[in-house]
Amino acid sequence: MKQYISLLLLVLLVPMFSYAQEEDDDFEAYLAKFKSTEEDQYYHRGEDKEWKFIPFKPLKRSKVKRYKNDFFNFKKIKDYVPYEKQKNYHTPYYDSLRTVEDKRLKRYRDSLPEAQYVPSDLFFHEPQYIGKIDRCSILKHERKGTIEAFIYEIGEMENGLGIWVAYSIDSGNNWSYYYTGITQKKPLFIKWYSNYSLLNSKGDLQIEVCLMRKMSIGLFAEYELVQDGLLLTFDLATLRRDSDGDGLTDILEKKYFTDPNNADTDGDGVPDNLDLNPRRAAPRTDKTIVYEAIVNSDKRLEWCLWDTDTCALIPLDEVTPVYYPTDSTMTVTVVSDDPNLISIQPENDRFIFLSSEEYDAIKIKNEYGDAFYGMYSYSPMFKTDHLENTYVFSIGGLMWNSLYYAKWTDKGWQIGGIMSIVDD
Repeated sequence: MKQYISLLLLVLLVPMFSYAQEEDDDFEAYLAKFKSTEEDQYYHRGEDKEWKFIPFKPLKRSKVKRYKNDFFNFKKIKDYVPYEKQKNYHTPYYDSLRTVEDKRLKRYRDSLPEAQYVPSDLFFHEPQYIGKIDRCSILKHERKGTIEAFIYEIGEMENGLGIWVAYSIDSGNNWSYYYTGITQKKPLFIKWYSNYSLLNSKGDLQIEVCLMRKMSIGLFAEYELVQDGLLLTFDLATLRRDSDGDGLTDILEKKYFTDPNNADTDGDGVPDNLDLNPRRAAPRTDKTIVYEAIVNSDKRLEWCLWDTDTCALIPLDEVTPVYYPTDSTMTVTVVSDDPNLISIQPENDRFIFLSSEEYDAIKIKNEYGDAFYGMYSYSPMFKTDHLENTYVFSIGGLMWNSLYYAKWTDKGWQIGGIMSIVDD
């Protein structure tokens, strides 16, 4: 069922517009103002847009068993802790906190009348860090002489929990952080309760893993164990390899679809590690600033009602400053061939633009995960049939789609939200 909702409920990448709830007839008339024959012809559709998302289907067990990692090796072992022993895991430190919290909660509930409200602060804790990582994210931690290392999971760059390694050679005074290219359960599951020593005799990291098969999608996705009893080794030389010396490891370059042998993939003069749009360097157009306003959550894009409010203008000659990534910068993947969009200067997130041809090729190769379920789809700007100098365009995700308008004037663009649709 489709429901019309306020854009305030959408992810932060989508600016927060809203519109007043109208009667059905009035609402249909409202939408009719924005009809675009150009848009209909582009999608070749009646009522529903043809969003380009991968339909979910569980992989065959035999295919999961044939999984090979591009960077690291794993081997079968006999002495391992079966996955079934601890299916419902969090992380070691988080589990210890929950045990304490559960006891506190039980004592608190026993002291109250039935159905009494339980304060939420019973479930919060003050972060404790090793290096810059909250201990709640750490799967396995070990010290051996002056070497200290841990494996942790964090959802910084993908639709899922990415696996990272932290390594110190001076007893934890200074840390280096390396991305492994692995997403938890896609299909490797990193087992924090392994009995194996984390640091092997060479100083590399090793940990038990198993192969998982995803059986459903959604917030509470289900997984099936395919193969247990594997030992994965993360060798430091591979973790550190940066073939072009641009500050991004080869593993990160694979994740970003950038060239590991070219420090400036798009040739725009900004090295890949500092570029928030590292794959595309198209000339800017008048429409580029419209997409930039949406992507960068421009504060001038406030609650505007069509034909009632006047939205703030974004000047045509406005120059967007160059922004650079930080340690907390998120990475977003967008499929687009539109030069108006791919020439943007992002402010808050790293945008990885894939062409339609690249995306179709990747769909075939992407057998072991669903990394593209979190992608965004930006439509071109379509001229409306009835409104002068006015365009409509959409931003979509797996379960939502938002429609915007942009009106051109000789002084700048007026941009507003029309509606948002969420699929249940």
